[in-house]
Amino acid sequence: MRPQGIYRQGIRLAAALTMLGGAAQPSMAKAEFSLLAQAPDGFDDLETPREVAVEVFYGNRSLGLTRAIVRPGFLRFVDRDEVAGYLASVADRGAIASNLIGDLPTNASQACSAMKTAGCGVLDTNGLAIIYREDQLRVDVFLGPSVAKQAAAVTREYLEPSSSDLALVNSFGGSVAGSFNASPDYNLQSRTLIGWGSQRVRANTSVASGSGFMVDDLVVEVDRPGQRIYSGLFWAPGTTLIGRRRIVGAGVASQLDTRLGHEKLRATPISVFLQQSAQVDLLVDGRLAWSQQVEAGNQLIDTTTLPDGTYPVVVRVREPGRGVREETRLITKDRGVVPLGETAYHAYAGWLAPVAYGRALSLGDELFYQVGAARRLGQKSAVEATALGTSEKIVADLGFVHFSRLARLRVGVLASTSGERGVSLQTNSTSGGPAHFSLDLRKVWGSRDGPIIPGGSSGFGFSSDSARPSLSRGTNLFQVNAAFSYQLKRANFRLFANYFDGDVGKADYGIGPSVDWLAVQRSRFQLRVEADAQKSRNATSFYAGVRFLTVAGSLSLNGSGGVRSRSRDNETIVKAVGSADAELSGTTSGGTRYTLGAGIDQGTDSTGLRASSAAYSNYGNLRADLLHSFGRSTNYSLSGHTGVVVGYGARVGGRSVQESAVVVKLDANPDAGLYEILVNEQPSGRVHGGQATTLFLAPYRQYQLRLRPVADAATNFDASSKSVSLFPGTVHHARWTAVRTVTAFGQLIDRTGQPLVGANIQGKYGVAQTDGLGYFQLDTAQQDSIEVRTSAGVTCELHLDGKPSRHGLASVGKVSCQ
Repeated sequence: MRPQGIYRQGIRLAAALTMLGGAAQPSMAKAEFSLLAQAPDGFDDLETPREVAVEVFYGNRSLGLTRAIVRPGFLRFVDRDEVAGYLASVADRGAIASNLIGDLPTNASQACSAMKTAGCGVLDTNGLAIIYREDQLRVDVFLGPSVAKQAAAVTREYLEPSSSDLALVNSFGGSVAGSFNASPDYNLQSRTLIGWGSQRVRANTSVASGSGFMVDDLVVEVDRPGQRIYSGLFWAPGTTLIGRRRIVGAGVASQLDTRLGHEKLRATPISVFLQQSAQVDLLVDGRLAWSQQVEAGNQLIDTTTLPDGTYPVVVRVREPGRGVREETRLITKDRGVVPLGETAYHAYAGWLAPVAYGRALSLGDELFYQVGAARRLGQKSAVEATALGTSEKIVADLGFVHFSRLARLRVGVLASTSGERGVSLQTNSTSGGPAHFSLDLRKVWGSRDGPIIPGGSSGFGFSSDSARPSLSRGTNLFQVNAAFSYQLKRANFRLFANYFDGDVGKADYGIGPSVDWLAVQRSRFQLRVEADAQKSRNATSFYAGVRFLTVAGSLSLNGSGGVRSRSRDNETIVKAVGSADAELSGTTSGGTRYTLGAGIDQGTDSTGLRASSAAYSNYGNLRADLLHSFGRSTNYSLSGHTGVVVGYGARVGGRSVQESAVVVKLDANPDAGLYEILVNEQPSGRVHGGQATTLFLAPYRQYQLRLRPVADAATNFDASSKSVSLFPGTVHHARWTAVRTVTAFGQLIDRTGQPLVGANIQGKYGVAQTDGLGYFQLDTAQQDSIEVRTSAGVTCELHLDGKPSRHGLASVGKVSCQ
């Protein structure tokens, strides 16, 4: 593939016209003010058939060089069998050869050019047709259904890893946050996978303030078609009403991850209300699992990236001027519906290994087991049954799932041999209409003797034997989480509600609507009118105001202003509040995205200044935030993550934290330029000639990767797309090639100094033919072996020397063929 700029093509055309101009001038002068009925002098040879070397393309991919005889409007291949061989992989060879008999219309009017980029380069045919570009000596072949081979039926149901070599993928992240007058909170975590094909060793470890060093899991996983085997320290998923449990043992379960087109995981979102923009962290077992700046109002936090199972999540909110507050929520994340006509199953057994804060690993002596199955009953329903327990009791959990075009509903019941009971109801909308809703309701009647199943992940819910009794709520609970949203043209309405009542403390609840209306929409300016309210056990809040956003190049400005009313502890505050922020963003020549921001907040009880910066590069991500509250404290946070890949060498870097990776290598000299890496046609990174870039990608996916030049450089590069299937812990090596080319132009002469007319010139990166004065232009590169075949059948080899200009053109003068 030879991408050329408009400027460069213009120089080529000018050079060619200049070369031809000298010979054409005398005839043109004689024919002034006359009409010619024949071709001008020097152009007669273009009217007669002539043999040229052409490059054959199919699907925009070069297949090879061949010889053809061309005349105005038509082309005939000299060696039909050679062309049929090029196309043998996509069409029947005999049918191709029969369609190549005789002259083929060139369809030159359908060729794309710098001035014609739409409605070109495509032909509809039932047999075989071509588009011939004479300026590039290029023939694009198009095949119809009567000639092309019928695609083989896809019988493969499961993904197959693209690489089976031993590799290591490590993701490392950390954060430090606090104030200058208090000790900081820190969290460092590492996820290491050593994989080979569909097998891996997984280890998750962390070091955090308050909990010290901890080993979350250390397990061997083996994926088979439709099945996964576990052995080691890992988490058994539990059920909707019985949270996950960590065990040392073994297990086997059916899985859809490796199935082509598997259904997505479903998770319960977490609703949170913020009086102003704040940093929100999600902690699982005291370790940071998610962190992001969240806008003010009622917001939903997506939990699809969190682990499977049912477990508590600590929502930590850092609001400017209000310190840090924490809320504990119980979430459920389960697999998608079982495919029609199939049964899903799982079985786990081992010794409980409860999390003990301050200890790296805690091993118990209580035996635990869990077995279960799920069956699809029809197009709209499925049933689930799970039995789990210890040596002292058995717990049965039954579930019924109904799903339709509009919603998904699951109802579950629980009972144990010790008298505990429970019910759950979960539903969420599945349509793409303007209305969306979700509801998660659960009620458990436990006993005063302790948790239903010991050894949970924290002191929440059923795990009152935890080492953190401050979070214990006993074994009786009633919880409701609900969300509803509706979009009407430019207006959005949302309603969130949650309620929790346990054995310990008073019931917590919160309910609040919010509405916003896009009042003004311009190309670089937005203005929204918004309002929200919330009622909780401790406070009542209401806000009404406006929010704006304007963009000017790389600078964006946004702000808000309004009135907030807050009532708490028999005290009501009504105050004007607002914020203003400026952010500068951009991308460096190496592909690193950066942001620099500053702002001011006026809340109901404080005023604060903040500054932030972030960088997202091929070597990892880094973010820093600073917040100063007048009359109070100055808070800071610093977070970042990166990764290490060992496989085809050791490499550091990565924009995202994922469990598998692709190392993209561009085999080229540095002068080949910079290329963008497209993953499923989305820009995902950049690679320089002679270098490699690591991309961390989600496992159990199939990706299409290709390169695209960033600048309009003269290069010959591999434009093919590569298909990659990744499993956790695997590293795939994808290689492309590129060569910097120049356009050489000159005059071909024989040993007597006479121009060689109609000579075919063929190099590795292009073909050409001399004109009536022996002039030619050819795409070539250093050390390119160029073969010349004269009209008399004489062959010779050339080596073109010429210093290219900054536009990629090189004048080689007169070149002798001897």
